[in-house]
Amino acid sequence: MKKRKITSKLLAVVMILLTVFLTSCGGGNMTDETARAELERLLPISYELNEIFWGKGLPYVDDGSGNRYMPVSPDCPYQSVNEILDKASTVFAEEYLNDIKGGIFTDGDGFEPRYFDLNGVLMVDKTNVGFNVKGNVLIETAKIKDQNRGMCVVKAEYADGGKTEISLVLSDGVWYLNSPSY
Repeated sequence: MKKRKITSKLLAVVMILLTVFLTSCGGGNMTDETARAELERLLPISYELNEIFWGKGLPYVDDGSGNRYMPVSPDCPYQSVNEILDKASTVFAEEYLNDIKGGIFTDGDGFEPRYFDLNGVLMVDKTNVGFNVKGNVLIETAKIKDQNRGMCVVKAEYADGGKTEISLVLSDGVWYLNSPSY
């Protein structure tokens, strides 16, 4: 009788541990519906940031000096590099955001920064006219192409008929974009 109680308790403990292990290691699996919900949350913010990074950029005040870099307009919601990066960190995975930083905020790899802070003022390169970034993924067409423990690739269509694949990664229980969304 005593042996049966110990076996029952041991089995219960093993089952609990197995459940915890399986849900923590295999976590992050998505359904098409979950992927669409995450895209609904992430894409609108990423579209705004894509315009800042790759599109027309932030508005600026041209002081007529002929300088390449101008102060960002005082009514702009972003007044420092850190404010932009803070917003970007809510939607973009760290790895992808590091790639963006290299091309937009730092001087290196043959690029001059599009934005930098100078004496507390956010400066923008007025000669960088950007390009037309798409912001029209039809979320209702999103379907999971591939997924594996905290990573998911979603295929979707653009409103103009093109197709795209968007990579999502799970970090600390939150999904982030890990690829372009334009």
